[in-house]
Amino acid sequence: MNIRQLATTAANTGRRIAARVRRLAAPVEIAIRNGATTTREIAAGELTLIGDELAAIGADDEWINSYSSPAGKAVAKAWRAQTGTEPRQIWSRHRRTGRPIYVKAYPTTFAGRTAIDTGFARYSRTAALLAA
Repeated sequence: MNIRQLATTAANTGRRIAARVRRLAAPVEIAIRNGATTTREIAAGELTLIGDELAAIGADDEWINSYSSPAGKAVAKAWRAQTGTEPRQIWSRHRRTGRPIYVKAYPTTFAGRTAIDTGFARYSRTAALLAA
């Protein structure tokens, strides 16, 4: 093995270790970014995310990865029309990569459920999933 191969192997190993550390540290980083109040609300089930709601109505991971963004936009539009305010934004873990991302979260109250149901009914792909 020559010096170039050794250097490449060392660099790749370093990248793999760094990626693993990022994945393991992501939940802690997300909790710090969100703060104590938001972290408690998420743990208590007072806030819900679109990906979790899609999983609850029977969407598989591939479907969620493909269509959660447009479904979330439809729900956000319904939330704005209903409340006149922007949806709350929190840090969460990306479903596929595990990295921290900024997403919209909705309360599990009547207003949040209504916005989610309205948004899902207006977006054709989620409406078809609800009808199935």
